[in-house]
Amino acid sequence: MGAMRHSMHGFSRRKRIGELEAIVLENPSAGNYEELGDLLLDEKKYARAKECFDRALGSRTDSVDPFYKRGDCEFQLGDWTGAVADLQRVVAHDPKYAYTRALSLLARAFAELGRVDDANAAFSRLLQLSTSSESLAVTAEFYLEQGRIAEASEIARKLIARRATMPGFQRRRDRVWLRRASAVLRKTRKMATAAALSSP
Repeated sequence: MGAMRHSMHGFSRRKRIGELEAIVLENPSAGNYEELGDLLLDEKKYARAKECFDRALGSRTDSVDPFYKRGDCEFQLGDWTGAVADLQRVVAHDPKYAYTRALSLLARAFAELGRVDDANAAFSRLLQLSTSSESLAVTAEFYLEQGRIAEASEIARKLIARRATMPGFQRRRDRVWLRRASAVLRKTRKMATAAALSSP
């Protein structure tokens, strides 16, 4: 039943995309482009979604939501510089925007650009503002890359410990982050074992 509902939602979304693609030819309003961009983003059509948000922002900049969603598209496309520019604007307006996902994406984009100090500050702020599975998993991964093994292990262990008390729907929703946290924990254990074996 869950798969059927997902399939029906996908069909309905794709139908609406077709309708909006025709509508914007006659009425290229910011609202129509934003709605089309939202649907394309849900379909993971990031390049096309970004084009829609570009057009929407060409005539309207009074809302941070299209900046956030364009930043999300840029992040997914590997345009780290574009993502930072848009997401910084969003986070300056509200650091908790989209349940802190804007800040999470910004921190990761900083890391991808090699802006380590900015990334460290953003991840530290993320931990202060959020306890979501995504926030914990990506921060643990970043700390591991930076050689902050004990901190990475502690964060990953904290997230994995939650799994036992998570309701089923939450385990399904967060399974990608739980897997990534488990991978971090495995790596930290291997590194600790290797360090112990190499010590005199």
